[in-house]
Amino acid sequence: MNKFEPRLLQGSKAVVVSAIALTSFCAIAVLGWQLQNFLSGEGSSPITVSEVLQLANRYTTASFNGEPSRSFADAIYEWFLALPAISLLLLALGLLAIFYPYLKSADRWADPRSPTSDQG
Repeated sequence: MNKFEPRLLQGSKAVVVSAIALTSFCAIAVLGWQLQNFLSGEGSSPITVSEVLQLANRYTTASFNGEPSRSFADAIYEWFLALPAISLLLLALGLLAIFYPYLKSADRWADPRSPTSDQG
């Protein structure tokens, strides 16, 4: 293993741990938002991706004149925006949780003779 690979692995592990922490924080925030909506009597419908993006001022709804979507991409885009935000956050969290052990074991299979291969 050259000198660059251990630093790359260590940096990658730090990025994945940071992403797990941030994704967990966002999931807890969305669940709290949904619980607050439920307790205030606004309903129990899930918070959608479009609601989160509207709150962040990243997405504005285009005017809709009642015509169906013209393309498959439009239908996919509308479907994505209608997804519950928590489902995407939990999916991302699950993928990160699966990737981290693989990344952590990468230094072991990259150089099994290394005495620092189990440090993480």
